[in-house]
Amino acid sequence: MRFVSSAGISGSKTNTHLGVWERKTALSPWLLTFTAAPQTSAKLPDLADVRIATKTDDAKLVAAPQAAGTAFAEYLTVGAKSPRAASFTANADVTKLLKNVAGWHANAAKNPAIYRKVTDQFTILTPPTAFVTKSGAALVFATVTEDFTMMIGENYTFNWAAGDETTAFSPATAKYQSALTRTNLHDVALLVPANGGGKIQILSFESQLVDAGGY
Repeated sequence: MRFVSSAGISGSKTNTHLGVWERKTALSPWLLTFTAAPQTSAKLPDLADVRIATKTDDAKLVAAPQAAGTAFAEYLTVGAKSPRAASFTANADVTKLLKNVAGWHANAAKNPAIYRKVTDQFTILTPPTAFVTKSGAALVFATVTEDFTMMIGENYTFNWAAGDETTAFSPATAKYQSALTRTNLHDVALLVPANGGGKIQILSFESQLVDAGGY
C-alpha cells in the first residue's frame, strides 16, 4: 500500500515537499520511503485522487515508468550528448553533475599516464515507484546508483583530498595505487506525460554520497 503526499517546507520559499509513504499490511505503520523537493516554480500535477500505476498505464504514457527511469540512467551515463537527453527537460542539478563528470573524463584524456581510465556508471537497481494523476501523467520516483572508478597510472598513488566529503568514508591518509572509487545515490522525481504530452519533466534531482575508497 502506497500514497504520495505534498506539503510546503518550513523556512523555504523555493522548494516544496513530495513524499512516498508505504506500509506492508493494514496493521503496519506508514513509513516515508522517498522524499523529493521540487522547486516551487515546477508545475506539479494535481495530486488529488492519484493512484498507483499499473501495467495497463504503460501504453498510455510517453514512456513506461521503468523505461523512463532506465532512459534517465542511460542519459547520465553517456552525458549531455546522449540521444536520451532529448527525452527530458533541462534541470540545473543534472546539468551540474554532467559537467563534473565530463571534467573528470577530459582530465583523464589529457593525462593518460596518470589516469588510466575513468568510468561513471549510472543504474537503477530497484524498480521506480509510480503514481498516475487525474491528467493521465505519471509521477515517477526512482533512485539512481552512480559507481565512479578512476584507474590510477603506474607508479602513482592517489588519495581522496582532505576536506572533501569523501573523507567521511576514506581518510585523506589512505593511499591507493590502483583506483579511486566512489558511490552516490541520486533520487529523482520525474513527471512522465501521457502520450503526445511532450518531454519527461525532471521535477527534482538530489544526490548523496554513500561510499568512497579505492584499492
